[in-house]
Amino acid sequence: TIYLGLGGWMLAGRLRMAPKRYNFEAASSLLAAKAPSRLVFLWDHPVDPILAPDQLSALGGFFLQRAGRDVPVAPVVLAPGEDPNTRLLHDAGPPGSAILWIYDTVTKGTAATRRPPRIPTLDPSFTCRPFASGRFGVLACWRPADTPKP
Repeated sequence: TIYLGLGGWMLAGRLRMAPKRYNFEAASSLLAAKAPSRLVFLWDHPVDPILAPDQLSALGGFFLQRAGRDVPVAPVVLAPGEDPNTRLLHDAGPPGSAILWIYDTVTKGTAATRRPPRIPTLDPSFTCRPFASGRFGVLACWRPADTPKP
């Protein structure tokens, strides 16, 4: 419970300091409209590993749940040095999966600083839309349920 409290406090403080463009509600609304069968969620931040998987699932699926979409969320915790692009694509293998990737490129230890988003380059069956710019990034990607994986 101490990790839950600490993680919540850190997240709340972080979001209060972040500009409104760091909000991932618009990205979640787009994904909700695409009706994914599953969401793969990465909060690309060094504090990510201290949060429990159910906390990350709740965070990633918050706006989908609020929109009335009951979508299972698969949280991703990267290993040090792991490429987030290949990991997210691997975890989003099943048809109908969507990806939500949130990152801050100024924070030391963020994977997006070493390996920026390039999901549709690696897998053209995905369509992605960025929802932020500059240091804060929110990337929403989807692949229709009937689109085969290349």
